[in-house]
Amino acid sequence: METKTKEQYYQELENMFHWDKIIEECESGEFLYEEDMDEDKIGCSLLGSVFQLAPSGKYYMPWTTNQTEQDIEEDNTFYEALDEILDSMNMFLVPGEGDPCDLFAAKYI
Repeated sequence: METKTKEQYYQELENMFHWDKIIEECESGEFLYEEDMDEDKIGCSLLGSVFQLAPSGKYYMPWTTNQTEQDIEEDNTFYEALDEILDSMNMFLVPGEGDPCDLFAAKYI
């Protein structure tokens, strides 16, 4: 199986989500992320679960051994592309507060 490039993941991610709706949801402040120490408001929008978004479908824990080098490489490339897209929209990725396997796009509002 051929490993995808960051550019391929970037293209897939651009088409996977309605980014304008995600930005709108973040800016509405309907869902706030509570982890900011400066007490700035952070709006967020659920992108999905690690299990459905990451190419490997895995959530890595320090004591697990079920990931392969290819899993790690593909997931890292995927997250680099996702971070690049979010950064281009002044957004960033945060884990769920109740479930760290949930991934949210977040934005200071």
